Amino acid sequence: MFKAFYAMDNGNKVYDFASDSVMLKDGALYTVVKNGYVLVSYPAGKTNTEFTIADGTVRIDYAAVMGNEFLKKVVMPESMRSIGNFAFYGCKNLTSITLKNNISDIKPYAFYGAKITSFDFSKFTGEQLEEAAFSKTKLVNVECNCGFRNYTFQSNSDLESLKVRKVTSYSTDTFSGNPLLTTLEVGSVGSGYSGMKYI
Repeated sequence: MFKAFYAMDNGNKVYDFASDSVMLKDGALYTVVKNGYVLVSYPAGKTNTEFTIADGTVRIDYAAVMGNEFLKKVVMPESMRSIGNFAFYGCKNLTSITLKNNISDIKPYAFYGAKITSFDFSKFTGEQLEEAAFSKTKLVNVECNCGFRNYTFQSNSDLESLKVRKVTSYSTDTFSGNPLLTTLEVGSVGSGYSGMKYI
């Protein structure tokens, strides 16, 4: 398990580096795209407890931070628009996510198993939250003006209240594994209804 990316400069390790195609900042690897940066990888063995994603980053790539067990807090820049599949999957000590601006895309399993206790859903401007994006977190109260897919909030042991504009699709286990869920408000429902059991 490695702790940081680095470049070599005259035989010395350099942790901050930029070229036309890649950037290293604080030991994390980014690629350069037309409108900014994409966070490609944050090392699973990096022991820092806080991570401020580089200004100008527009997307967190597939599994970019997955499995890091040291991070407790992540701060996203104003430029951030998309969080990829499995981005923070299994980050079991991650409790805090700070959003500075609106974000329009959160992919499946993005925060699965992370221990975030709150998330500013008012800054999510997308149509729907994807499958299992916030499963097995420590969220307590969720209120969002969007839809969500199967398992988006499944198995959240601390979830007490869930208020959403609509459910895009769901199954009998959409709300399962939330033993403290006592408030469920849904503005409208889409296709796929087969009974809302196991609340």
